[in-house]
Amino acid sequence: MPNAHIEGNGNLLCSALENVVRNAIKYAHHEIRVQFDVKGRTLNVSVSDDGEGVPEAMLGDIFRPFYRVSTARDRESGGTGLGLAITDSAMRQHSGEPRPV
Repeated sequence: MPNAHIEGNGNLLCSALENVVRNAIKYAHHEIRVQFDVKGRTLNVSVSDDGEGVPEAMLGDIFRPFYRVSTARDRESGGTGLGLAITDSAMRQHSGEPRPV
């Protein structure tokens, strides 16, 4: 990977990445992959896992505050539904865009 420098709010960017990685850890069966790719002045970060995933029909909603994919999953996770909303806000504040796949 080339030497790269990121300018921005370090705490906010760290929180954004931590939220996505924490979700991958929570819902993965066995494997999590975090990849970084630099193209010009753009850093792409991809986080994937081998868990069940989010149904395609719900992908557009997962960055909304308090949105939960399923109520059964919510009771088990103990989360508030804010992690991905924080990630979305952090990315947009840094001219980025979260893209669920």
